[in-house]
Amino acid sequence: MARASTFFILLVVAVLVATVAAKINYRRFATHPVADGADYPIDREGTVFWGVGGTNIYFAGGVNTLYPTATDFTAFTDIYTYDTANNKFIKAQVPLPGPSYFGAGGHVQGCLVIFSGRTNTQPTPWTYFSDLYVVNFTNSITSPTVKLVTLKTPVTPRAFHSAAVFRNQLYVFGGVTGPDGSTSIERNELFLAIDIRNGSVTKLPCDDSDCPASAPVSPAMYLDASEELIYVYSGMETDFQTWGDNSHIHIYDMIDKEWKDPVTVQYRNNFVFNGLSNTLQADNELLIIGGDHGATGSHAESHMLDLMQNPPLVVAIEHGSLPQKCESQTFVGVDAKGNIWAYGGATYANSSAPTAISYCHGVVTMQFYQDPNKVGAGTKWFVGIAMLLVTAAIAGVTVYLYKKSSARRDYVEIP
Repeated sequence: MARASTFFILLVVAVLVATVAAKINYRRFATHPVADGADYPIDREGTVFWGVGGTNIYFAGGVNTLYPTATDFTAFTDIYTYDTANNKFIKAQVPLPGPSYFGAGGHVQGCLVIFSGRTNTQPTPWTYFSDLYVVNFTNSITSPTVKLVTLKTPVTPRAFHSAAVFRNQLYVFGGVTGPDGSTSIERNELFLAIDIRNGSVTKLPCDDSDCPASAPVSPAMYLDASEELIYVYSGMETDFQTWGDNSHIHIYDMIDKEWKDPVTVQYRNNFVFNGLSNTLQADNELLIIGGDHGATGSHAESHMLDLMQNPPLVVAIEHGSLPQKCESQTFVGVDAKGNIWAYGGATYANSSAPTAISYCHGVVTMQFYQDPNKVGAGTKWFVGIAMLLVTAAIAGVTVYLYKKSSARRDYVEIP
């Protein structure tokens, strides 16, 4: 009995060690700048982008608050595809119908969807685009079909909101509006579902205490399509200085159409103005690349919001720091191998500064350590020892059970 207990304990420990080893391996990246590719666009921030699971990353719009000058800057209408396999930018031959930056959107059925955003090319008063742009790349990346979808029920235009697409519905949360850029959205319009096919708008509930209405500026938002849940975390208040609740993740149930009890977050952090992307390596995880620390401005950190853990976990990505402090990346994509691709963004002195200090130039790739040739020596040894422990434990349990079974057979056969 003692021997069986020893083997069982060894097996449990081995499995735990292997699990930790896998997690450590999973969290590791190696960050490398990529040489400038062909047809490099003007540096920018505030685009809407998408690129998960393939070689192409799509983005459109954006702004450079220093180009050509800080008092007469550029709000872009161009549309691009970045080919990660060939390190090449491909500019579409057609533009957006108008500019949009610091808007939000998503991707569905080959279409990049953009809702609202700023349009002006001079600092204040801020002006806004109020409807939808739908860019369809299905037939061509050089000549996509671009459509303006006017909302059937007009809603307050906005910037710095968050969004995600599910079943032709663009779910939008938060944002600010007004000529000074810090006016709150009315609570009954703070949370929307917009049908991207015809512009129909459904105003979703946000009138109870479980809806994080107090921090509507650029919260981290994740849509779990399998469970039909929306997770909203962190963000800022409309003064662009006060942080939202980073102790809880707020959860909206799309089936029951109600906010659930918030869930406490382990190892919490504050997130705002980040480049966000779904990751392919596991379900219910959100990449959070770069961002802003508020009073001290832009930072170079990378994190992962891991909703698979109970309670949810905020994990710093090891070796995942950007080469420079950046926020509001032009794009963050994930290819089929799990490598992260991040491009552009801006550096700000603080979260309420109207124009950037500088723009982050260049593409950065964060290579995943699942490739055994790129795993660090320490991680290789750790994973190797864990596998040996698992093998030894399983072999020990098997031998013990076999001997025990043989002893029983021998006992039965004795006259």
